[in-house]
Amino acid sequence: MATLHALVLDDNVENLEVLKELLTMNGLTCTTVNDPTKLIDMELSDIDLIFLDLEMPKMNGYETLDYLRKEKGVSTPVIAYTV
Repeated sequence: MATLHALVLDDNVENLEVLKELLTMNGLTCTTVNDPTKLIDMELSDIDLIFLDLEMPKMNGYETLDYLRKEKGVSTPVIAYTV
């Protein structure tokens, strides 16, 4: 069985590290991003699951999700959260 790969988007670096550690402990690999504007240059075809903070300063989670769906054509399942 192939390893699942998650994209974790959160402006809080501590949250990124905690979620990455939890996911890694459960067998997933992760790409972490603390600024959604960095998605512009990223290849996202290998992403199986997205964890998305809704409250980010430059692009909030709703804007980020809209960008991922409309501009990048991503249909990957998303788990949205805020802490």
